[in-house]
Amino acid sequence: MIYIMSMNLFIIDSLSPFIKRYKKEIINWSKTPYDHYENGDKIITKHYDDARTLLRKYLKKITKLGFNAVTIDDLAHLTTFNFYPGSLKLKIRRHRKELAKVFDIIEEFGVKIFITTDIFFSNRYIRKVTGSSFDKTLELIRQSCETLFDEFPQVAGLVMRIGESDGEDVGGDFKSRIAVKKIKDAVKLTGKLLPIFERENKTLIFRTWTLGAYQCGDLLWNEKTFHKIFDGFMSPNLIISLKFGNADFFRYLNLNKLFFASNHNKIIELQKRREYEGFGEYPGFVGFDYKKYHKELRSAQNVVGINVWCQTGGWSSSRNYTFLKKRAFWNELNTLVTIKIFKDNMSVNKIIKRHYSSKIGSKNIEDFITFLKYSENSIKKILYDKYFAENELFFNKVRVPPLLYVFWDNVNINNFTASFFNSFNKHPGKSIKSAFAAFKYLVKMREIAIRLKLPYNYDFHFDTFRLLAYCRILLYKNESKNTLKIIRKLLIRYNLKYKHAYKFHIQNRLRNSFLLRILIKLFVRRSEKYRFIDRILFSRIVSGLVLTLIKLNRKSLPGFVNRQGMQIATFFKR
Repeated sequence: MIYIMSMNLFIIDSLSPFIKRYKKEIINWSKTPYDHYENGDKIITKHYDDARTLLRKYLKKITKLGFNAVTIDDLAHLTTFNFYPGSLKLKIRRHRKELAKVFDIIEEFGVKIFITTDIFFSNRYIRKVTGSSFDKTLELIRQSCETLFDEFPQVAGLVMRIGESDGEDVGGDFKSRIAVKKIKDAVKLTGKLLPIFERENKTLIFRTWTLGAYQCGDLLWNEKTFHKIFDGFMSPNLIISLKFGNADFFRYLNLNKLFFASNHNKIIELQKRREYEGFGEYPGFVGFDYKKYHKELRSAQNVVGINVWCQTGGWSSSRNYTFLKKRAFWNELNTLVTIKIFKDNMSVNKIIKRHYSSKIGSKNIEDFITFLKYSENSIKKILYDKYFAENELFFNKVRVPPLLYVFWDNVNINNFTASFFNSFNKHPGKSIKSAFAAFKYLVKMREIAIRLKLPYNYDFHFDTFRLLAYCRILLYKNESKNTLKIIRKLLIRYNLKYKHAYKFHIQNRLRNSFLLRILIKLFVRRSEKYRFIDRILFSRIVSGLVLTLIKLNRKSLPGFVNRQGMQIATFFKR
């Protein structure tokens, strides 16, 4: 049976207005850095004034495109508890006063407001009250929601993340922790909160995104876990939010099968400022992939909207701000194409012709579409290794990313990545040949960009991808001293030429370890179905031994590991 999608909720993040003045070198793009808005116990009102000015500009653009809802960070800075000390209560009250003005601006534009939160934000005062008790934590979550809707009735709902906590680098008064560990906890959480949302006519958006920790760690892709948590809750006030695949925002992913698993209301999460594909510093067009997902979703029931990330995600020194700076052209192109696909059911070609003919000339449209196809091909063949990415691999409760040795703007070539890729790629020679053959797309992109006067930094794109191609030789032919010499030479010029660029972490005396390959093949499976041996491999004893080995070999890990994102130990949590 074919179902007609009836989408009416088009959400977009609002991070760029709140982070544009942030001066930190490496930015955590996961949410608003509220400590930037503080000076001790005081609030820097000028930062809020600047953010609101930028927000108006931002809202004009996103509403014109057709978005009707925004996400605002976060519940922690809209909630105060009696047990907080007076200074923290006062600070939160000041934040709430400033955020109320933010809400007034959003209301002027007729846009719905959704507040984001991790389950659960935490600090030493909260930990003292809750300890390890989930029931006590749940009571605070309940209080937070009721207070939010009582004091900010204009808020339409909450976007809730249970499967990931704040990165190691997050500062300020709050740092979230994973509180929902067992399936029964997720059921209890939903059962406690949903009646509040129904009573207040608000929407609870429950994100299935998880990083593999604890019982709920496979909620992103495991249909059994999905049904155990959600089957008891059929409500118009509940929306389940799913990423488009069974991993993070990568290529080479099939559409998440959970869209077809139930009749619950669902939305699809889509990313425009591609955190694993250069953060918008070079073209990373998603239109062709997203149109494919859109077509496949026609047979899914109750897909009611999209949740677009045009700025949020990852760690990077990149400085393009979507809809606030001219150099965010590629992010904005992706955003426009996405909403037109999902809201207006338009083809990519029709969208480009309608919205870019006046900018680049109608006679140039076909060339521009060709440029976008070349950008997709270059990413899929040089940034990604096609012959590795097409494998569907699982480590405990996590789908192994199809892009593994390039993470955010870090490139990691070491014994582990070499052994991992050699364990699962049966065609290393084809991988190398494919990467270098794909440079023809970059050359043609340059020719088109010059002719059409596109805002395309070809030199950065070419220089980065050339290094990545040579790194692929190291992965599969790591005895090549000549390749390492070429990379070192190229890196000297690359680091001098580009301020906000990729960081290459290349291990000396690289070798493809036979023993390590055996261990990798033991721990990593080729199917989402759990094996009997997984119970042993990820038992507390074995996991403890593995983590000890990782600690003893910490020097072999890239410097950003355990400083950005969550600790490696998360992936072993039962």
